Amino acid sequence: MLFSQDESEKPASQSSDYDHRSPPPVAQDLFAAPRRTVLVVDLNPIMKDLIQEILQSEHFHVLFARDTESGLVSIAAHHPQLILLSNHFRRVDGYRLCRMIRQTRHLARLPVILFGKQENTPISAMRGRLAGSTDFLSMPFASQELVQMIKKYLPK
Repeated sequence: MLFSQDESEKPASQSSDYDHRSPPPVAQDLFAAPRRTVLVVDLNPIMKDLIQEILQSEHFHVLFARDTESGLVSIAAHHPQLILLSNHFRRVDGYRLCRMIRQTRHLARLPVILFGKQENTPISAMRGRLAGSTDFLSMPFASQELVQMIKKYLPK
């Protein structure tokens, strides 16, 4: 028997403390992203591990996508508060994804930090700004540089 005899004899309204007028607490938080969620879109597994270690040590919730297509899916599914986006992909580059984000009304103000190789910094940074990026980070970058830039756009 699932209920004791006492429980099964009580009217449903008296058998629990559940408030039927509002959704259960689990349902309220089910789709809410943690407050400081960063989506990293990059195909390099070494960068993925490095960025994950740096950001998790600073208590950020870190999500990853290997390409721009899965990046779009992750944005829709997880609602990150900031996107860290590589500027180099095979099919759809980071600049194009950034433009798509900016053209989507509810994502237009989402901070997008592009990152790329140091030798292309002035040109890449300019292309990023034209695409709508919030900022540009040159690789290689120091851990503190990454953390400071993210905290600049994603305060506590």
